[in-house]
Amino acid sequence: MAEEKRRRLIPLDTSSLVGSTLLGVAAALVFQITDRIDAMLWPGFFIFGGTTGVVFFGAGSVLFCLTNLIAGIINPAISLATASSPIAPFWIFGNTARIVVASILVWRIKPHTLKQYFMVLVPAEIVSNLVNQPLVAMAFGVPFPVMLLAIVVSSSTSLWGSVLTKALVDSLEKAGIKRSY
Repeated sequence: MAEEKRRRLIPLDTSSLVGSTLLGVAAALVFQITDRIDAMLWPGFFIFGGTTGVVFFGAGSVLFCLTNLIAGIINPAISLATASSPIAPFWIFGNTARIVVASILVWRIKPHTLKQYFMVLVPAEIVSNLVNQPLVAMAFGVPFPVMLLAIVVSSSTSLWGSVLTKALVDSLEKAGIKRSY
């Protein structure tokens, strides 16, 4: 029984591996746009980038559980390769934290209702910001109160991001993509 649960938490079938990889590339492309918008409008608050993270990594966790770590690493790798953001190395830690929390909650809750999506994605985004924002603050000398405000504002993206994630997962499931757990 434990082996069966382990397989479900970390599915290594071809569709999960390929799906997570394609999701990571798609997320990286969207992040290239949303991160620049955030940098222009409100540096450090990651409103559009945070929403993108909730949607792409949330959907990946719902569909592929921990295999979605592939997507979480592809995004910062592409950002590092293209030198598009000085904080890209920190995203590896934030993305990993978000995906691990979301995947474990997905594995336990098996979300289908909007309330269940909130139960999965809100804590995952808060943990991601608790990991990522202090690293950014230390690297750039951001004052502690500003960092706390950034954590609250960036974490709030999980509210509307959960709605968008549920809509995306529902659409992907109608198109024939199956959940790996």
